Amino acid sequence: INIPLILLTQLVKELLTNVLSHGLESTPRGFAYISIASSDTKLTVDIEDSGSGLEESQLSEVIKLFVTSKPNENLGTGLNVVQHYLERWLNGQLVLSQSEHGGLKASLIIPIEVIKPR
Repeated sequence: INIPLILLTQLVKELLTNVLSHGLESTPRGFAYISIASSDTKLTVDIEDSGSGLEESQLSEVIKLFVTSKPNENLGTGLNVVQHYLERWLNGQLVLSQSEHGGLKASLIIPIEVIKPR
């Protein structure tokens, strides 16, 4: 797999920060789950939480720049930045969905480039 490890680390870190700031902030005993899977064509990193989650209608909105789930917060850049870097530098995508654990599931989907030996 030919992926800049520092970039992948930063993207996962940003999503975990999002989990702590939004997903688990009001949950007394919440959990975050990270799973990594690969196939011949893609690497998938899933970050899920057991927090309150989002409504189905909010999933596409929270990726937009300056949209946040906190009414008094003026930021809302994290998920947009993750999506931007995935698309621009890794030719990947960010997919948000409901987690089976109750909260949000953020999936980083990154195509694997197969390097053929010479």
